Amino acid sequence: MAQPETILKGLPKYELYRKLDNKDDNHGYSIYCTYIDYLDSTYNGITELCSMYARNLITLSNVLNEISSVDERCRYINFWIHSRISKNFGNQWKHLGDSEYILLKFLSIENNIPENLKNNCRFHYYRETDLNLWIKLKDFFDYNINYDKIKDNINSNDSCEIYNKYMDYITTTHEEYKNECCNDSSPKCPYNLKIKEWCERTYSLPKLNCSEYSQNSVEPLVDVKGPDLSQDLASGRSDSVGDASLKSGQSPHDSTSMDNSDYYIKLAVSLSLLGIFSTFFFLYKFTTVGTWIRHNVLQKKKININLDEETKNLIENDSIYPDTNIYSDDFNITYQP
Repeated sequence: MAQPETILKGLPKYELYRKLDNKDDNHGYSIYCTYIDYLDSTYNGITELCSMYARNLITLSNVLNEISSVDERCRYINFWIHSRISKNFGNQWKHLGDSEYILLKFLSIENNIPENLKNNCRFHYYRETDLNLWIKLKDFFDYNINYDKIKDNINSNDSCEIYNKYMDYITTTHEEYKNECCNDSSPKCPYNLKIKEWCERTYSLPKLNCSEYSQNSVEPLVDVKGPDLSQDLASGRSDSVGDASLKSGQSPHDSTSMDNSDYYIKLAVSLSLLGIFSTFFFLYKFTTVGTWIRHNVLQKKKININLDEETKNLIENDSIYPDTNIYSDDFNITYQP
């Protein structure tokens, strides 16, 4: 499954985690982390993460000032610290109990901070809740708080496919959440974070048809302009080419496509005729075919013309009416009494 960050990145409520990730101004809070300095040789950066956590807990109301709910701010910092522990040190666990050992260290850090500085929030540790479940609960929490904005982040075919995989993951996570947190018998759910409110919620974000995003992402190769309708409008003819095509159920784009098709058909026919004529001319002028045509066809025509002339002379000489035009349709006969 692709990281949920691919879908959630840029959404306002998800970006609040960046404030908790800030590494500036941590030195004043390192006093709460001195007794875990020895772990830095095994878990590189754990002292810095401890200072960040102490600073965030003590200044939580200012760091997450966009959130008015104390419970909501406490959910943020708890999901954030468990996620950071998993990302930073998840590949360094050498024994089965290593992750639990680190979680207990951060619980001790929180206990070292004076109660009046904790912003009514605590580090929630549950022995039965491993880091994998914490990460799934965080992902489900992020899905819920960004529920109304998630689809706005889908802008291409690639992100659409990732979104559909993300929805498969959320569906599975939702089932696990219901099994662990929507009954009172499971010891794994961190009930003090007050996340049972999602048990009664219904979800209606369906999967998307990614082919729609694929079509929308294709840019036209040619900018085809429609017909100029200014003259039709000026003369009062509202039933222009564009209007007529729309009335007949044909879009102006389709009409333009048909015009282009007619143009290419005419061009193809013209080129074909030109090719035929050029071929014939070449054969006639430069090959034996032309010689044959000149000697057999044209010579025969010339003979026929000569025969017609001779026939005419014979008819004129033998006619009993020498003054009569034999090629006239109307004969004028002079009556002599």
